Amino acid sequence: MSQTPTESAALSFEIIARCAQTAARAGMVHTPHGDIPTPVFMPVGTHATVKAVGPDDLEAIGASIILSNTYHLLLRPGPELVARFGGLHGFMRWPHPILTDSGGFQVFSLGKLRELSDDGVRFRSHLDGAEVTLTPERVMEIEALLGADIILPLDVCPPYPSTPESARACARLADAGIPLGAANGNTRCRRSSASASRSSRRVRSSRPSTRDVARSKPRTAVTRCRSLTNRAFPQGD
Repeated sequence: MSQTPTESAALSFEIIARCAQTAARAGMVHTPHGDIPTPVFMPVGTHATVKAVGPDDLEAIGASIILSNTYHLLLRPGPELVARFGGLHGFMRWPHPILTDSGGFQVFSLGKLRELSDDGVRFRSHLDGAEVTLTPERVMEIEALLGADIILPLDVCPPYPSTPESARACARLADAGIPLGAANGNTRCRRSSASASRSSRRVRSSRPSTRDVARSKPRTAVTRCRSLTNRAFPQGD
């Protein structure tokens, strides 16, 4: 059964077909810059370009959406410069949908270069060592300048090894920070009714051992993650 998208919504999703035997489904995401059939292969253009593949070639192979990275674009060329070209679509000469992730994965992958606190993440640039700070609010400002169709809030990957409880709680962060009408500049969200506690204690990055994880309180990092996500999309107008 097909679900008709809401015509007034900047983003909408409809189911085109279902498999009665496996529950697999095919769908269509509607965005201001075109439709995205799902499931979809999304080429990665981390620095606003897919390496060795031009926009014409991407169109020729049927790419319907490209992913770019907020953290790397903040470092260079900078979101203000991208905005002068009309956002990523003009900067990349790509008229189709674009998704920007939040830089949250770099919180994990660049663990030796960052410091995590309740206010956000402070990095040392892997390019020149300059200090870079990402907060939920700042990430939204950067992604607004980049002008992607689909944007992601600042998130934090759970550590490995991780307890099942903390892993499931971090996975629920996406629902706590779903933007409503983000493409229209509306940053309201469905916010968790449970308020996250805050502390001023900073946690330096390290790769925990199994013993460290077993001794730690699994909700501490989860509470911090939820607090950051809720701040990115405050409840109400």
